Amino acid sequence: MKIKPFITFWSIVLLSFPFVSCNETACPLNNTVAAQFNFYRMSEESLEAIQLLDTLTVTAVGTDSILVNRDLSAQGIQIPLSYARTTDTLSLRYASRTGGVVYDTIVIQKESYPHFEAPECPTVTFHNIKGIRSTHRYIDTVQIVNPNVNYNATENFKIVFYTTD
Repeated sequence: MKIKPFITFWSIVLLSFPFVSCNETACPLNNTVAAQFNFYRMSEESLEAIQLLDTLTVTAVGTDSILVNRDLSAQGIQIPLSYARTTDTLSLRYASRTGGVVYDTIVIQKESYPHFEAPECPTVTFHNIKGIRSTHRYIDTVQIVNPNVNYNATENFKIVFYTTD
């Protein structure tokens, strides 16, 4: 008989306090940080969005990480950047349908910093792009569109490919 009032008292106490948890208002649902690269070619003095005809594989140089694996007919790619390094080097491998393989390399200089949203959310790393350069086998230029890489899924880079027409 003495246990019932005790259980009832603690049930009331526990139900009267709100429980804190990660929710949509405190923590963003889209918490993936990745750089967005879109593909273009020069067409009559303006850039035209394109779809690659080759199969694209992207790896992080100096690691065993395959970031994009045999993407066929890509119009763009999202690539996560490293947390600790100030420079990321990406190797782009184009495999044509005829069997030829060509490589380009992109080097990204950046500053990374932790981003804190709320106590119940994990800390993420945002990046500020300082510079970019590439080899020029298939790539004509790489342009920085938005230097802030965060979880806003906006275009960060335009990769302009040489045209063959």
